[in-house]
Amino acid sequence: MEKSWVKLVTLPNMMEAEILKGYLESSSIEVMVKSEAIGQIHGLTAGPLAEVEIWVPAEKYEEAEKLLKGFEENGSEGNTY
Repeated sequence: MEKSWVKLVTLPNMMEAEILKGYLESSSIEVMVKSEAIGQIHGLTAGPLAEVEIWVPAEKYEEAEKLLKGFEENGSEGNTY
């Protein structure tokens, strides 16, 4: 049976996505990262082509959402996700 994925959040760049990915994976939540390839090829760090989506398994979505809120409250005050 194929796993069902749900988008958790869209982040402004790959650096923030990698930090959140590590945080979620440390809590045993599998993560899929999606982004525009052209943004990575050209090293874009701002704008729509630099945006990165974090996807999690549907059955882990609620847990991931709680972790995301905790992540935002603990040192990411300047972020808009």
